[in-house]
Amino acid sequence: MMLLRLCLPNDANAIYLIREMDDNAQFIGWKYVTLSDIVMTSSWNLQAGGIGMGGQNTQTVRLPYEYFRNFDEDVISEEKFIKIGNLSRNIKILARQFYDELTLKF
Repeated sequence: MMLLRLCLPNDANAIYLIREMDDNAQFIGWKYVTLSDIVMTSSWNLQAGGIGMGGQNTQTVRLPYEYFRNFDEDVISEEKFIKIGNLSRNIKILARQFYDELTLKF
């Protein structure tokens, strides 16, 4: 939701970066997914999350693992940023609808 709030008014895409860990909590590597992939591939079934930084309960959206890619120096190259930097028109429409629906609920 926060990525949508930042990106929609600025006509920008975003990268959601995570640390991948194995079952023994050992670091595997960095993975990322773009906001446009989140909008298009998430089931948007909200689930109860943990306690947020402000002490309130949070909601969790599960994201499909297969859309996460390895994060390396090529991802932050100027060429790659130009390619993934803007949200397409279809994604903007879908994201705006989703944002409006969530705003009404919360």
